[in-house]
Amino acid sequence: MNLALPAPVTGYAPPPAGLTLYAVEASALPTDEALMLAWAGGDLRAFESLYARHRKRLFGFLLRQLRDNALAEEIFQDVWQRVISARAGWQPEAAFSTWLFRIAHN
Repeated sequence: MNLALPAPVTGYAPPPAGLTLYAVEASALPTDEALMLAWAGGDLRAFESLYARHRKRLFGFLLRQLRDNALAEEIFQDVWQRVISARAGWQPEAAFSTWLFRIAHN
């Protein structure tokens, strides 16, 4: 499965006209681990949620480490490709974010 990843988002864009945003309690949201398991089972929306939840923090981490925007974007894509490749064998032994940032660090 080959997914095209959107470029990392570095700014804020307001919601489209006519869209109302509602606050949702964090406890009502699925955990990263639940999303990862759902995605491993074929739920593409689960991946989209994981990506949206972690893209800014991951890109910021890479940019701070590398101090080169182009290189950070390249590594950002590589990290998500590795996540995509490893999804079927992922086990919730550690937090998803720990696993994601370990991939990014290596």
